[in-house]
Amino acid sequence: MAFRKIIFDFDHTLVRLGPHVDWRAAIREIEEIYTVAGIPESVLQECRGVGFKLMRTVYDHMLSALPSEQTQEIQGRAFGCLEGYELLGADKALPMEGAANLLSWLRKHGYQYSIVSSNGSRAVKRTLECLGLKDLVAGVFGRDPLLRLKPYPDQNRACLESLGWNAEETLLAGDSPDDILSAKDLSIFTVGVASGLSKEERLREAGADRIIQNLTELPAIIKNAERE
Repeated sequence: MAFRKIIFDFDHTLVRLGPHVDWRAAIREIEEIYTVAGIPESVLQECRGVGFKLMRTVYDHMLSALPSEQTQEIQGRAFGCLEGYELLGADKALPMEGAANLLSWLRKHGYQYSIVSSNGSRAVKRTLECLGLKDLVAGVFGRDPLLRLKPYPDQNRACLESLGWNAEETLLAGDSPDDILSAKDLSIFTVGVASGLSKEERLREAGADRIIQNLTELPAIIKNAERE
């Protein structure tokens, strides 16, 4: 089994963007967008104050309750609101341990890699640009009102289809159970990165094929896979 393509999660996997985003203010505005759009209070109460879970839960409700165009318009406004806050923090984000060297190593040895993130694409690209890493990445697949967020596989599927990658030759590295779960339906090999927000136990429970403590360990997994 040889992996030639790598999908990375973004925040807390490659960089630390989240600490520079005013999540409380963003979530308050997003909840107001949903309230004005007529989303029932009972739906909002299920996950009030929890950003990505809030947007997933409301989206699932809208898919069953509203026309698709209206669903996309409302979700697009919520996503745009959050991205405004993410963009404010983009120039303050720092790379995770080993991230810059890893991307250079992958590029040098002919691997392709992309980013699939619950962050907005513009915020991801702005952050990469600020860090001097933008030109190293094959593609960025951030939030899209046409797609369900992780742990659904929609974004990973869009990445594979857009870049013409095969799941069998692709490895996904991420720091959260949602990252790991988002790859399982597509049979993508998963590596949990325990230096992010989630502990090793949670990544293992989600079904990660391998666990590493930081990105400096990833080349060894890739090279060992080539020998198997």
